[in-house]
Amino acid sequence: ETRVTSIAPQGDSHLVEITAFNRGNSTVAGLVVEGSLTLPGRPSEKSSTTFDYVPGHSQRRGGLFFTGNPREGDLKIHAKGYQRP
Repeated sequence: ETRVTSIAPQGDSHLVEITAFNRGNSTVAGLVVEGSLTLPGRPSEKSSTTFDYVPGHSQRRGGLFFTGNPREGDLKIHAKGYQRP
């Protein structure tokens, strides 16, 4: 599960802080999380991050940067893939 925990201006960009939850028993590695932002009249913008290691029943925090303001558009966050260590 991935969840947005905050959105804040960061210089000329916006930082979307996210939390990745591993509710299973197995550890995952290389968890790729991608965000896409669609703003009216602008092309879709994407950002991604990789969590190196997420043990079972734990959570990790990270962030995605966007040039547009995520509060003014349609922001979608999802996990794209992982590996078993």
